[in-house]
Amino acid sequence: MSQPPPPLTTRRCSYLSDEYIWRFALMQAISLAHAVLAGLAFKNDVGFWKGRESVAGLSSRAVAFNAFASSVIFLYLADYSTSLVVLATAGCGALVDIWKVTKVLKVSLAWDHGLRRGFMAFGGQSEAERATAALDATALDAVALAVWPLVVGERNSKTART
Repeated sequence: MSQPPPPLTTRRCSYLSDEYIWRFALMQAISLAHAVLAGLAFKNDVGFWKGRESVAGLSSRAVAFNAFASSVIFLYLADYSTSLVVLATAGCGALVDIWKVTKVLKVSLAWDHGLRRGFMAFGGQSEAERATAALDATALDAVALAVWPLVVGERNSKTART
């Protein structure tokens, strides 16, 4: 026969032992440091993008991919009921990345009161931004040539194992 579980007061006292207190304090300190550093990173990121009129020299494809990746990571963390501190940090990061995509695409929203609907307009590119986009496309083609054989090779090795 199994023994009944110990009373709640016994369990609570065991969680307050020296080992658990130090582990708890360390976890709280790490969470606090993570939140502070993430907040500083978001502040710098928003400060960099807020006043920027031109995105010449910045890869728009990389910004879009980062927004996609951070959104997928946030949804993954939300699905697996992660800590609220980590989830909030990932969610804020995804929102900042999506906001950066709107800055790269120069999205502006206009509201037409007569038709009672909104319009989304995209701004044009300068000559320097078009040159950056051309270099970005060339670099992405080179990366794709290097990465696709690795992806196909990994896929074939998985099918060969099964």
